[in-house]
This record gives sequence, C-alpha cells and structure tokens, in this order.
Amino acid sequence: MCHPKLDVPLHALDLRCAGAYHVAMKALGTLIAGIALLAANQPATVCAQTEIIDLKALAKKARPAVMLLVVSDANGKEIATGTGFLVSSDGKLITNFHVIEKAASAVAKAENGGLFPVEGVLASDPKNDLVLLKIKGKDPR
Repeated sequence: MCHPKLDVPLHALDLRCAGAYHVAMKALGTLIAGIALLAANQPATVCAQTEIIDLKALAKKARPAVMLLVVSDANGKEIATGTGFLVSSDGKLITNFHVIEKAASAVAKAENGGLFPVEGVLASDPKNDLVLLKIKGKDPR
C-alpha cells in the first residue's frame, strides 16, 4: 500500500530509523507516566533519573505542541480526525498510523487556530501504529 501524498510504499519506511524516534519515545513515556499519575489522583510529580518534573508545568509547556489532525479523502471529504504532537521546530509531527492510513490529504490544527497542511510521511511503523509526518510551516507552535 502506498501513501497517496508520497507514492512510497509505507512498509519501506521504518520509524525506528528516524532520529526523532528515540526522543519522541522518551517524551511519550514521561507524558504517559504523568497522565497515569494524574488519572490515579497521585501527586503531580514524576522522577526522571534524578530530576523532578512538575506535571502541571510540563503540560502547560507541551500543550502548544499538541495538534488536531483532520484527514480527508481524494474528494476533500473529512474521513478521520486524531491528535499528534510536534517533535521539532521544523514541523515533524508524530501521530498514530491508523489516523492517516487512508488519507489523500490532512491538515494539522494548532491550539492557537493555525492551520498547517501535512506535506507527507517521513517515516512509519504500522506494526506499532506510529507515523512521523512533515507539516508545512516553520515552528508551528
């Protein structure tokens, strides 16, 4: 299967080879741990190695990096929505593979109302339901 925007077989791309993968997975792990603590009504701090992280401050700082993805088919009809998060200031965004799987196009919507067209898939890992996208714009946060 090829992604319509790039016409590249998705199985030929491997997110594990992308430099952003390890950074994103570390950030995702910290975020998941924080969410779990908040859901369990535990104190809002997480110890990462010897550093204590204030989860409220982390959430406030990370929030602008979270985007809503609106996915459309070839006719421009909205077929899916999902969320993703920026991992670089040059527009690299991670989301779930199933969100963009049948996309002809997609737009990322920022918290501040900004709209950023998805330019294409940089890497994907369908087995782990992850994809690294490139959105148009410089420092979209």
